[in-house]
This record gives sequence, structure tokens and C-alpha cells, in this order.
Amino acid sequence: ILKIAPIMLLPLLILKRKYKTILVFLLSFIILNLFTNFLFRQNLINSFIQVLNQLTNQYSTFYYNQSLAAFVGRFSDSQNIARYINMLTTILIWFVVIIKSFTKNTQLDLKTYSTHLLAMLVTSPISWQHYQFWSLPAFLFTLHSKSTKLIPFLSFFLINLNITNPQQLSTTNTSYSHVFIGNIILLFYLSFTSAKKNP
Repeated sequence: ILKIAPIMLLPLLILKRKYKTILVFLLSFIILNLFTNFLFRQNLINSFIQVLNQLTNQYSTFYYNQSLAAFVGRFSDSQNIARYINMLTTILIWFVVIIKSFTKNTQLDLKTYSTHLLAMLVTSPISWQHYQFWSLPAFLFTLHSKSTKLIPFLSFFLINLNITNPQQLSTTNTSYSHVFIGNIILLFYLSFTSAKKNP
């Protein structure tokens, strides 16, 4: 429930005036988290947030973290510089995504929803490879796209690729960040294409 920072879906729901959905979203979020704490008794949520904070502050550049923060951290010797670049790029990505979503049409379509999920995957400080399940709606959208299927195929390949021995590569090798690159390609693709119909 916490892994892809679901709170970032709130601006989308507000823009689309989905007030009942917001209420259900918040209630579900609270109930599911309380249930998890009650069920496991080890306070897993607090533990997860502490680990997430620790990894975020240390700018985790492990291979399995395929976020923007990890990508920037791999190319910078300074955590401060990496932090500023990551912050500015994150703001730019969300500015574009929200502007693209801000239309007179209040319909929450698959393209808009997918774009927000991809932006969350890219800009979350930690984006482990198994989080990439959330790119699936974007690929479903591409089935209805008027544009070439070559770009989504390239993105699908990059996201689903798994390097068996990543330690053999330098972290500055672009192949090391293949999932991040695949997500960025797909995010740009969704931002500038239209669907044959509104799925």
C-alpha cells in the first residue's frame, strides 16, 4: 500500500474532481494500514518508512533501485548536487504530467492514470524492480495508441530486462539504469501520443 507513494495520486483525483474517489481512497488507505499493523503486530509500516527514509537519505544507488534519484546518484560524486538535480527534475516531471492532465475533460482515462503511475515510479526515491508491475496500465494503453509500437516495445524490453550480475558493470554504464530509461521513454511516449479510443 505504501510502496509507490500512493499519496501522489491525490493531485490527479483533485484535478479530475473525483471527490468520492478521494474519500474512498483515504478511507481505504487508513483502514488497510491499520489492519496491517493489527495483523502483524510488528509495526511493519513504521519499520518500512524508517528503512525508506534511510535509503532515501543515503541516495541508494543499488542496481535494483531504478528511480530517478538512483540514476542521478550514480553519476554524481556529491550527494548535495544529486539532491538538487533530482529535486528539480522531479518538479519538472510532475509539472508536465499535471499540465497534461489538466483538461476540461474530467474523465479519468487510462492514459492519464498510467502517466501518473509512471511518474510515481520514476520520481519515488526508491523504485525497486518489482514495483514495475505498475507500468502495466501504460502498456495496456499503448495497445490503443495511434503511434508506432516500436517505442513501447523498446520500453517493455528495457523495463523487463534483468542483468544477472550487475556488479560486473560500472554504475555509470547506462545499461545499469535500464528500467529507469525504459520508464522515461514510456512516460514521454504517453505524454505525446493519443489513443484510438478512450479505453
